[in-house]
Amino acid sequence: NNRAATWTEKIAVVQPTLPLIAPTIAHDILETIQESVIKQQQIDVVYRAAHNATPKKMTLHPLALVQRGLVTYVVARVNSYADNRLFALHRVEEVVLTKRPANIPPDFNLELYIASGALHFGNGEQICLILRVNDWLKKILEETPLSTNQKITLKKGVILVEATILNTPQLEWWLLSQADGLEVLEPIELRKKIAERLLGAARQYQ
Repeated sequence: NNRAATWTEKIAVVQPTLPLIAPTIAHDILETIQESVIKQQQIDVVYRAAHNATPKKMTLHPLALVQRGLVTYVVARVNSYADNRLFALHRVEEVVLTKRPANIPPDFNLELYIASGALHFGNGEQICLILRVNDWLKKILEETPLSTNQKITLKKGVILVEATILNTPQLEWWLLSQADGLEVLEPIELRKKIAERLLGAARQYQ
């Protein structure tokens, strides 16, 4: 009926992050990499890493494609190495699809790979995070917990949040973004790291 037909016009998804513009991927590069994943064939690429201004030639064994926010990545193995890595498609400057079959590990599972935290660019380490938070952040975390085992307690007028969570750069970014509403108590190493980042940021305004 007409009401059902207009249903999609009444639903929207809005990201709560700063709306950056997606990087540009050359159409021919995107198509070639997609084809390599489907056909399970090696690709020879020229890739410019974010931390290195000099592009490098390498052979990739593509395993899967993943969209993380605005950036598309190909999960692949490099040359004869046995570890799975991420390559942003917009940093691929040249690509050639070969006839050589890709080395696809039989136990590779994309869902498990994502669950390992690889897309958060951390080391997959689980930590016990303990925070002191203000009342406003307490309400936010009650509605949207950090983890399934999150605990919120009140001790001597102090609100404490405890959660087991992956130690990732994304966690650090979140802690920094909420810095005026929380204090990292544990782990000590993370507390020191956040404190150093905040002190460094404060110096920019002196």
